[in-house]
Amino acid sequence: VRQKHQLKNYKKEYLKCLSTIQSYALISENIRITSYNVTKMGKNPTTDISTRGKSMKDNIIRVFGSKNFQKLESISFQNQSYLVSGYISLPKQNFGRSS
Repeated sequence: VRQKHQLKNYKKEYLKCLSTIQSYALISENIRITSYNVTKMGKNPTTDISTRGKSMKDNIIRVFGSKNFQKLESISFQNQSYLVSGYISLPKQNFGRSS
């Protein structure tokens, strides 16, 4: 049953897996991941993700490009016991996940 489901929805599953790999690449340093997608036609387009940056900013630029990084805004929240920092999409039309 799972194999039939995978064959039926392989494009969606591949994109979900690629999203997970990109998320991992954003928080990791000095990695290189190459993935292959073998299609029914026998073609295998590759996706190569590598990060050499020392910061999340550098990793975002390496994975998604500098044009997409310009659509992000840095955020930082600090409490007595924790610090949360990162990036969110700018509150403009056609920016972020819904675009």
